[in-house]
Formats: sequence, structure tokens, C-alpha cells
Amino acid sequence: RDQVEALTRRFFEIVKSEDALKESISHVRLGRDDWSIGCTHGHPHKGYACGLWDLLHIVSVGVVETNEGKSASEKVATADAALAMRNFIEHFFGCEECRKNFTRMYDQCMFGRCDRLS
Repeated sequence: RDQVEALTRRFFEIVKSEDALKESISHVRLGRDDWSIGCTHGHPHKGYACGLWDLLHIVSVGVVETNEGKSASEKVATADAALAMRNFIEHFFGCEECRKNFTRMYDQCMFGRCDRLS
């Protein structure tokens, strides 16, 4: 949590370049490389999808926290953040069926997405 907060505080510096991002995470001590029991439910080869959804939740909360107290021109648009997450899933989610279902539902504005993020 402390590492996420440290990165969030420097968000606008970090997004300027790949070098800025690399520098900002160079000192970050990574945790274990296995998934939490909450994601694996005791099965060592499970956890990726759950971890991905956890990551997306962290990103969405981070956008809200980053926007607190900012003027309208300084805020990260929630629709832009959602589109970035959609594109990340389209290009990097390993489960083809899951990827297709997610992008189809996103693109069709299912679950009121277009109304909530406009």
C-alpha cells in the first residue's frame, strides 16, 4: 500500500516518460511472486484473472484518489482511465474467451458503463 501511495503522489511526474516510471519504481521492493490465497483458493496455478481484477480495482481507486482536490483541467477523466483498462485487457489478458467477452460488453456499454462514465 505504501508503494502504491508513493507512486500515486508522483503520478503526473511518472506518466511523462518511460524513464520517469522506471526511475520511480527502481527502489520499490517487490513482494512475493505468487498469488494470494484470496485469488488462488489454495490452487497454485490459479490466480491470474483475480489478480488482474484486483489490479484494475487499484487503478480505478487510484484515479479517484488522484483526482481529489484537483481542478477539472487537472483531473484524469474516468472515461479515459476505463478505456485504458479496456485496451489493456484487449491486448494482455491471456484468456481469449474472457478477453472477447469483456471487450464486447465494454464496447456495447453494458451495465450502464456509458451513462456512468460520461
